[in-house]
Amino acid sequence: MKAVLIKQAGGPENLTVSEYDKPQPQEGLVLIKVKAFGINRAELYMRKGEWGETTDIIGIECVGFVEADPSGKFKKGQKVAAICGGMSRSVNGSYAEYTNVPKTNVIPIETNLPWNELAAIPETYATAWALLNWGLNVQSKETLLVRGGSSTLGQACIILAKQFGLRVIATTRSEKKSALLHRLGAYAVIVDNGEISNDVLHIAPEGVDQVIELTGTHGSPTTTVYIRIVYSGVTGFLVATVGSSCPSSATRTYIFRYEVDNNNGQPHPARQFSACQQDVGCR
Repeated sequence: MKAVLIKQAGGPENLTVSEYDKPQPQEGLVLIKVKAFGINRAELYMRKGEWGETTDIIGIECVGFVEADPSGKFKKGQKVAAICGGMSRSVNGSYAEYTNVPKTNVIPIETNLPWNELAAIPETYATAWALLNWGLNVQSKETLLVRGGSSTLGQACIILAKQFGLRVIATTRSEKKSALLHRLGAYAVIVDNGEISNDVLHIAPEGVDQVIELTGTHGSPTTTVYIRIVYSGVTGFLVATVGSSCPSSATRTYIFRYEVDNNNGQPHPARQFSACQQDVGCR
């Protein structure tokens, strides 16, 4: 089969299309004929050699058809998506014509979307779902602020939050993107000039219930703005940051959950979790 291999760590010019042995069906794995895959920041770090050891073939998500499933759970020819599950770490990834993925990380899908559009969905929306559910445990009718709403992850958060019945306030640095965020489901859009507290409180005088911060970093001054935005009784808010807390000292994205102390109104880190969760195979 053909696969994209890394000649040496560095820029994209070090990626080459080469011949590689086609994987064979294995118990517990689903052999997928890859039709398309998304490109993630994690893979950029892998390609540069900044994320520890990887398999010969990288890639943490794909969409395609089932070629074989020894367990019988999936039928040959069935359309599926796959994410994480050790791809790029313990099993070869998706930058190839075929990949073997743990069946726990394979999702059956029914859609008429073209492959190139479908490939942009799995990892982004899985991360957004994790933020809203595992990170914040959002509830219908809550007000959610998404700072950095025009980012890819921000847009996914807005779409899912709207489906979950939340009232979404989104920010963007570009006024041209305001209409897009409204179409995606944002109740209100703020053009972010670095100071958004007054704008948020004008829209939600009693404050917001939840915040997803996609523009700041862990421990940065941007976290303090939410002391003025978020009132007592808040569940918490999330700050996405790039850190190196894996034992491998690899750079990757982590999500820090903060909770606000109702006694003094100060935020404090409550817990940390990886944006792509443990099954990505970080060692």
